[in-house]
Amino acid sequence: MGLRLLCIGSPFGADAVAWAVGKRLSELGLPAGCEVRLLDRPGLQLLEEMRDAETVLLLDAARGIAPGRLHRVESLDELGLAGQSSSHGIGVAEALRLAEQLGQLPERLSVFAIGAGAALPPESTLAALATQLLGEIKKGRDAPPSLLTLPHRGRAPAKRG
Repeated sequence: MGLRLLCIGSPFGADAVAWAVGKRLSELGLPAGCEVRLLDRPGLQLLEEMRDAETVLLLDAARGIAPGRLHRVESLDELGLAGQSSSHGIGVAEALRLAEQLGQLPERLSVFAIGAGAALPPESTLAALATQLLGEIKKGRDAPPSLLTLPHRGRAPAKRG
């Protein structure tokens, strides 16, 4: 599988923003080998969703970022500070930390947080976010793993040859 886009959220209010952007991305026409999955607060299931994926792009709503803005998360520490922990139990930050400790992070992992307000952003904002992410996907497809990978101690990158 080329790229697995995991859109984290729920069907309720602004927490559905990653789902809405994931749906828009599918409509834009993703490159071959890209798969979009909409996940309802997956908790530890996130580890299973990442299994066997070489490249994962994880998209989630976040507080503390201007609503409708896209923010690339640069480290697992930043993810925890960005309020990505969940009141529903195991959140994205905790699941990724566990995957790191178990050596189960994918070879390439990019995490993007979308600023969440009180409601979903307008359609024009969702379309702009999808277009921005599509650009990131196309730009990152041929990048070496180090350009897409969060700093972690997961498994060693596979040798290309």
